[in-house]
Amino acid sequence: MIFALRGYLNSYGFFFLVLIVNLFQSAFTQLTGDEALYWMHGQNLDWGFRDHPPVIGAMTQLGYAVFQNELGVRLLVVFANTITIFLLWKLVKSQSFFVFVLIVLSIPVLNIYGFFATPDVPLLLAVVIYLHVWKSFLEEQNLKKSLWLGVTMAALMWSKYHGFFIIVLMMLPHVKLWFNKYFWLGGLIGIVLYSPHIIWQIVNDLTTIKFHLNDRNSDKWELKHILGYAGGQFLVFNPIVFIATIWLLVKTKAQDDFEKSMRWFFIGLLLFFLFDSTRGRVEPHWTAPLSFVAVFLMLSHIEIKSWMKYGLGFLAVVIVIGRLGLVFDFIPQLHREFHRNEAKMSALHDIAGDLPVCFMNSYQNPSIYMFYTGGIAHSINNEDGGKNQYDYWNYHEYIHQKPFVFVANYDKGGFEHIISGVYDFHMRKYNDLPVLHGLYILTDDWLHKVSVSDSISIPATIINRNNYDLQLEGGPHAIKWIAKFNHKKPNQASPELQIDDMPTYLGSKDSARITLHFVVPPLRGRNYLFFEAQVDDLNPTIQSNKLRFEVE
Repeated sequence: MIFALRGYLNSYGFFFLVLIVNLFQSAFTQLTGDEALYWMHGQNLDWGFRDHPPVIGAMTQLGYAVFQNELGVRLLVVFANTITIFLLWKLVKSQSFFVFVLIVLSIPVLNIYGFFATPDVPLLLAVVIYLHVWKSFLEEQNLKKSLWLGVTMAALMWSKYHGFFIIVLMMLPHVKLWFNKYFWLGGLIGIVLYSPHIIWQIVNDLTTIKFHLNDRNSDKWELKHILGYAGGQFLVFNPIVFIATIWLLVKTKAQDDFEKSMRWFFIGLLLFFLFDSTRGRVEPHWTAPLSFVAVFLMLSHIEIKSWMKYGLGFLAVVIVIGRLGLVFDFIPQLHREFHRNEAKMSALHDIAGDLPVCFMNSYQNPSIYMFYTGGIAHSINNEDGGKNQYDYWNYHEYIHQKPFVFVANYDKGGFEHIISGVYDFHMRKYNDLPVLHGLYILTDDWLHKVSVSDSISIPATIINRNNYDLQLEGGPHAIKWIAKFNHKKPNQASPELQIDDMPTYLGSKDSARITLHFVVPPLRGRNYLFFEAQVDDLNPTIQSNKLRFEVE
């Protein structure tokens, strides 16, 4: 089919076809949980969020203002992807537009981000624009090009934090630019344009930086993370493109300074995330911008043979079948993620009625619920899941000591098992449950060197950041405090945590000084500690900063 269209393809016709197909796909593919979260970003626009900059949220909000459905959420994503591929074509200047089309259609990430609303979409657009600007800047440096360089640097950072590595890696091989006034002027312009987000980070206690550097990964080496990242690259690019790119990096040399930058970009980012995978799970698609380098090198250095064209064509057809499976429910492996969200949340809404719904350890479920039902939802995140974006919003105010339905993500004792059609839920109704969402213990120190069985006393401040008062002792619901080491790993709670000067009541925005006493358990080496609170028989929730204990 693809080869039959060869004689009819021209650049403008292809880009128009990409636009139309992706609009159709966007309209008839249900939102994923991540997309629903980014839609929620748009509903709660801010200068930043826990895990990503705000551009994707702004894009979803602008599109949703036009169409209040899946197409609206993805509308600007579709146009951004079409522009991205067009600018990529202008960058490579291949003699064969058909080969360019074949390669693009066979690369999964360039298809997926044609209709899925994720931060990678604005990032890819910003990267390809930056590549054009950087190429021009390498040829000549002046004030005008410094301005454009600064604007595109800011665009990279506003899209996704990967932008920092792209800027650094492409500059590294050009020593003469390390001291170039126009480069640093561009950097200064970029910082100024990015300053609202920097200020937001400072005001919000560097929440994103702490999440990515400290909370996301565990510092534990596991082979499965390395293999998952390395093997995932064959899916990000496709096997033919990935192997061909690695071969070209080894067997050929850069033709000019721009290509030298592209090679450093590819190798540097690939190796950086490989190293990062030694600390924990790394998403393979974080290397998506490197697909531009792959296309550039393939069209610059090799003649695409017939066997390769047929191989790329076959992979493109596989992707087309997969995309059809997102619209039509004929691939069982896609059913759970892409074909049941709307019906499942509607069934839950029928049970809950007008009551708010609270989920457990999920940013996806409350976001999907609010998108498809219009109801109010929240997530209480316990030690098994850790924190997410809902710990930074105020949806907990709808359920604190008010009637709501709590939905567990497993068969939890005390929760009723309810079946509605093909869906089943474990849920429980509460009327006056205290929600400790904004209650936070901030210790004076985060690093401690101790020995097993040491009796430890840690001074701290307990802060109520909520817009409501909290009764911490003597209320209708028991609150138990726990010192928990290594909450996501083989963990251990220190017995008999004692807290001096814990207030009975803590008013809204008030704080108090406390001292925490406990005995160090037999966990030698590096360990991490959180202080947790358990309300009744619910799972404990993390209420403190992360402490590191070096246990001898």
